[in-house]
Order: sequence, then C-alpha cells, then structure tokens
Amino acid sequence: SNLQNLYLSDNDQITAAGIRSMSPLFQSESCSLKCIMLDSINLGDEGAIALADGLRGNKSLSRLFFDPTSAGVTDVGWSAFSKLLCDTSSINNTYLSNHTLEVIGDGSSDANPPDI
Repeated sequence: SNLQNLYLSDNDQITAAGIRSMSPLFQSESCSLKCIMLDSINLGDEGAIALADGLRGNKSLSRLFFDPTSAGVTDVGWSAFSKLLCDTSSINNTYLSNHTLEVIGDGSSDANPPDI
C-alpha cells in the first residue's frame, strides 16, 4: 500500500472494533503508513489495546497522534502501548517489538506516562 498518512481525526464513529478491523493493513509487510492521526476520538482502553495489538509487527509507523487528555485512555491502555514498544516477556517478543514508533499521543512527553 502507498498510503503513508491516515487521518481519522474528529470521527466519533471510530470504535475499538473498527480499529481492530484495520489490523491486517497495519500488520501487512507492504504497509507504508508513517502517521496515524486520531485526534478528537475517544479511544478508551479498548481502542488503545486494539490499536496496540494491531500495530504489533508494524515496521513503518513512526507517529501515532491522539489527545491523551480526551482519548479516555487509562493506565490499562497505556500499558498496551508500553508493551507494543518493548515487550520483555521473551527475547523473541523484545525483538518483534515496534522499534519505529517515535511519537505516541500528542508528541508532548508531559501528557504521556513516563515509560512511553
């Protein structure tokens, strides 16, 4: 796919199930996505977990933008993102962790938990 930027901001119809249905795109070897914009979307923990699971193995995404203060993501959802970045449950999972993602949230380290 040649799609590099996916703008879904301000779309209150996006659900965790909808995000989960995009997983095959995110996990495809031909995925060229660099940026996903999800501003003004209430992801909640279920959406955050679906997104983190869907991005497992993604080798192209470097920026995932959403507003941490209004996205409804708690420690549970942030934990899923943390595991996406560095899954220490096994050597293989650490190797397969997402090493291209540079920004999660709004790009401000003040709004994200310390381990993100």
